[in-house]
Amino acid sequence: MRILLALNRLFLPQRSGGIESSVHDLANALYKRGTQSTVLSRLRALDGHGIKTLSRRILLGGRPRPEPFGAGYNVFRTPMMTRDLPNILKQVHPDIALLQGTGRLELGRVLEHLGVPTALHVRDVEFRDSHLPFKPVTVIANSKFTASRFQYHFNQQCVVIPNLFDANAYRTRRRGEKVVFINPVQKKGLEIAIGLARDNPSIPFLFVEGWPQNKPARLQLLERLKRLPNVTFLKRQNDMRPVYESARIVLVPSQWEEAWGRVITEAQFSGIPVLASDTGGIPEALGPGGLLLPPSDLDAWNSALRNVWENSRYWEALSLAALDYSKRPELDPELITHRVIEVLTRSIAK
Repeated sequence: MRILLALNRLFLPQRSGGIESSVHDLANALYKRGTQSTVLSRLRALDGHGIKTLSRRILLGGRPRPEPFGAGYNVFRTPMMTRDLPNILKQVHPDIALLQGTGRLELGRVLEHLGVPTALHVRDVEFRDSHLPFKPVTVIANSKFTASRFQYHFNQQCVVIPNLFDANAYRTRRRGEKVVFINPVQKKGLEIAIGLARDNPSIPFLFVEGWPQNKPARLQLLERLKRLPNVTFLKRQNDMRPVYESARIVLVPSQWEEAWGRVITEAQFSGIPVLASDTGGIPEALGPGGLLLPPSDLDAWNSALRNVWENSRYWEALSLAALDYSKRPELDPELITHRVIEVLTRSIAK
């Protein structure tokens, strides 16, 4: 089977987030299994990767060209998705496309119009449309939460298959001594994290850049962090293992409805307790390996942080629970890969 993993957005390394990391891990797993998987994404032309990609394209005759990525799967990147799509499809010959995310669904309509059976992978609840602009041959959701929201919004059922993780890309045996907060933006709970750092000056914090920010927003963030001597800022990392090596606790104070909360599972592979907002799909991801807290209640976050930080026995119990929860069968990469292939094969055989 030839599967086109289609994103109507940027992909690694131009954009780094939960969806991009999940697609990357899935594409790697499919490739290693012997299934031909190709990623289709948009391209930002005016950065180093974009300039390199477009220059190579011009030198090779102007057609969109595949770029080997990850374990060896191909990525097609284009700033002109609709124009280039027919040419890309002639090179890939996909049996099915799996559209990633729900933010820009018009790509599904284009794929459908070009004769490609198209499934939808619900990885968020950022629904912009009141109805689906195409008819998916099947719908996969990455959590029970996203499945229920999708069904309520579009009156269509989903097959629930959790995100696929390459645990070795995140696992570490070293125990750090910092409170780690990844992706310091408002949606992810920046104000709670800054409040915790301000109220606990004896605890070292590490803020790790995630989503790209415009220059004024980034400068404003760095200016605020300068006033907090217990906070270290780290630029976006391609390899997250050093980040988790430094972590004793991970914060996920999201102020929006996360579909899953990918950093929760990444941390749990190393037995790192997580303090997280009780919202969206986070409870499914967290399980017993951390604490659920009201998203905006700073007093509750302060109390929980101090309790876990100061009580070594409590920390150890949460650490063991996190590690155990990360080993649950539903996160088995082989099982997830098999289920994705099985669902897609069944959908095009109807």
